[in-house]
Amino acid sequence: MHKNGTRIPTLHSSNGLRDRNGRFSGVVGMVLDISDRKHVEKARNRLLDIVESAKDLIASVSSRGKLVYMNGAGREMLGLQSNADQVHMVEEYSHPEMYSELVRGAALAKEFGYWESDAQLMKQNGEPLYVSMVIVPHKDEDTGELFFSCIARDISEQKMVQEKLVRATLEAEEANQAKSRFLALMSHEIRTPLNGIIGLTQLMRKTGLSSSQKDYMDKMNTSSETLLRIINDILDFSKIEAGKVDIERQPFQPEELMHRITDQLSVFMGGKEQFEFIIDTPEELPQTIIGDALRLEQVLLNLCMNAIKFTNRGKVRLKLEIVEPTDKGVNVKFIISDTGIGMSEAQVLKLFKPFTQADGSTTRKFGGTGLGLVISKSFVELMGGKLMVSSKALVGSEFYFTLPFTIIHKYTEPRLQVHQDLLEQPVWIVEDDDEMREHWSDIVESFGLTPIPFHSWKMARDRLRRIGAGALPKLIVLDMEMPDMYGAETWLEFHRDAELAGVKTIAMTTSYGRDEMMQLPAEQRPVTLLIKPIMRTAMLRAIESVLDHKGTNGKEQEIESLVATIQQNMTNTRILLAEDNKINQLVAIEILKERGYEVGLAENGEEVLMKLGEERWDLILMDIHMPIMDGSEAVRIIRTQAKYDHIPIIAVTANVLRNDHERYLKLGMNDVVTKPISSERIHNVISYWLKEISGSAIQPVVKSGLNDRSRALEPANIDSLPSIDGMDVESALARVNGKLPILLHMMEQFMLDYDSFADQLRMMIKQSELTIVKRMAHTLKGAAGYLSAYELLEAACEVERIVKLPELESDNLQKAIIQLEVTLKRLLDGLRKAKDIFDNKT
Repeated sequence: MHKNGTRIPTLHSSNGLRDRNGRFSGVVGMVLDISDRKHVEKARNRLLDIVESAKDLIASVSSRGKLVYMNGAGREMLGLQSNADQVHMVEEYSHPEMYSELVRGAALAKEFGYWESDAQLMKQNGEPLYVSMVIVPHKDEDTGELFFSCIARDISEQKMVQEKLVRATLEAEEANQAKSRFLALMSHEIRTPLNGIIGLTQLMRKTGLSSSQKDYMDKMNTSSETLLRIINDILDFSKIEAGKVDIERQPFQPEELMHRITDQLSVFMGGKEQFEFIIDTPEELPQTIIGDALRLEQVLLNLCMNAIKFTNRGKVRLKLEIVEPTDKGVNVKFIISDTGIGMSEAQVLKLFKPFTQADGSTTRKFGGTGLGLVISKSFVELMGGKLMVSSKALVGSEFYFTLPFTIIHKYTEPRLQVHQDLLEQPVWIVEDDDEMREHWSDIVESFGLTPIPFHSWKMARDRLRRIGAGALPKLIVLDMEMPDMYGAETWLEFHRDAELAGVKTIAMTTSYGRDEMMQLPAEQRPVTLLIKPIMRTAMLRAIESVLDHKGTNGKEQEIESLVATIQQNMTNTRILLAEDNKINQLVAIEILKERGYEVGLAENGEEVLMKLGEERWDLILMDIHMPIMDGSEAVRIIRTQAKYDHIPIIAVTANVLRNDHERYLKLGMNDVVTKPISSERIHNVISYWLKEISGSAIQPVVKSGLNDRSRALEPANIDSLPSIDGMDVESALARVNGKLPILLHMMEQFMLDYDSFADQLRMMIKQSELTIVKRMAHTLKGAAGYLSAYELLEAACEVERIVKLPELESDNLQKAIIQLEVTLKRLLDGLRKAKDIFDNKT
């Protein structure tokens, strides 16, 4: 005990002392203070208690893998007996592969100070034990011996839960894939009979029907197309759910996109009374931008069709606004507003939920799947925008979103302006709706003319009868759907007064009104018919055409009509149809024969190969799903034989998935047409590819029966034609038998088709899509040959040659692309400069 009373742990030893005679003489005692030793022992025992009470495996292992120590939890995990004499090796409690992994981990621990990983050990009874472990190396300072400490936690339960989650995820993915396969299969199975229904309906409508039978046919066709839209909606929603919608970034022309939308809406809005559709596009809209035109068109069509559907009387407006323009990019705001039934706040909150509409009564009254807005919202977000809505019940709704686009070509000056000698000339606008009247007046004024508005046809007619010759307008733009217009009788009365005054008339009407007007004799029709909805550019071109004496029922549309007729009536053109379904065979054969094609039939891929070897064919329409040998396998075999390279193969399929279409093109097909077959679509595709491969091999010949207007296609005087840089005009004109209007049409089509060709080609090369590059070069080669643009033809041939090489020569390809771009630009510039001269000399 210390003098201050503190107890001190000591180690005591004593020895007796004896003298030389061996007698006991005393005791020698030694006392050693062992306080530090006791502290160390206490700390060690405390640590040992902690280690033993731990729920994780804690062990010490020698460098040879011998188990030196393991706590109770570890022994319990592995099922070891508490036998101190028994020697345990780590190798006994792990599979050989796992033991090799532990040895590698120990080496990494020596190098980096620790090693952490999951491992699978083996209990003494052979059961697996999943652990998460950390290994740390140690070295005895006195002996230099290396050993390892290990801490491992049992994660068997977490592992089991994780495996269940993985299995559940795999099962969900398999179920999702099965659903996608099922939807694709069902789409195909539904589209096949639907193709027959729509096709036979179209054919039936061309036969002699009573008015009630025609009404039934129209309703049947409308119902079939509605069913087709529902199928498309379900497929799109399925792809969005699966995250398999890919947004494309391809060059496109907004004006062309808007024209396609108006063409489709014109059919949808026919028959509505006191209804107007305004399309408001800015004059500074870029000519060519990069984006997903297909998805954008789908969104705008859906929103516009909804607006039309929910607006019985009133107006719908589609407006485009340029937001934050820069040299390289632009944000475009799309606004679709209507004066329809509108929605309450509660209905707006339900708007973007799948399979729902504003309320149950809306669904019953207006129909639909309730998927359109969900799909549109998803597409807008994928394209980089956000679909917003504001609405008020019984007032109307407004949907709007803004999307970013990259600009390729930008208009640097006003695109359409009246000729100098016609500036400020009066044009009468006869329109009952105040907003529409103001809309058309602003457009006419922007064209350099003076609009004079009238709110009824009677007011315009009375003014026309009283006005002097010096104050007569150059032109009258008349709405045929005004409340006081009573069909053909009213029009004829107005038309008679306009004719007497020597004033030309442009009539604006719906697709229904057009059918009624076209039943009138040619001399009783307006100079030009514009079908609603009407774009700004369409109105200005119509005005320009009429003022320049080129109105419809004038030369321009007459030429287009004759060119179409000529292209549709190719003699000696043989088309091989591969189709196994009897109804589809009937529909396709009738559609082809009505245009004068000679049609052969094969019911499977083997028959296609057989007929191809026996006879000459100019084009193949190939169904994909056929017995014995399907269309894909037949095309693969055909494309291995160079002698058939010149024959276009068009896939005809009920599959609408983009990945399937891309696969067909990579197999060597030239184009894809989806079922149900549209007569207009199939003929456009056939005409295009026959033109591409024709050159002088297949010459279009006009069949008998064309009326006297065919004299518009008299051979032109070659000496009076201007030269075009990059084009042999005389040779090109000779290809069309000296028919200048046909050559003009070809030139205009070439400018439209190939204006953004170079940008698209560059993008495909950047994405290493060499198959598409080869196809694009091949297509350009055919078009250049048809125009006798021999320099461009050689440039396209060189690109195609390089792309076909087994090993791509990147440097040579870049040089060839540059040469092609320069040549193509020179030709396009020459065509644009020559267009006005051609027009004046036609």
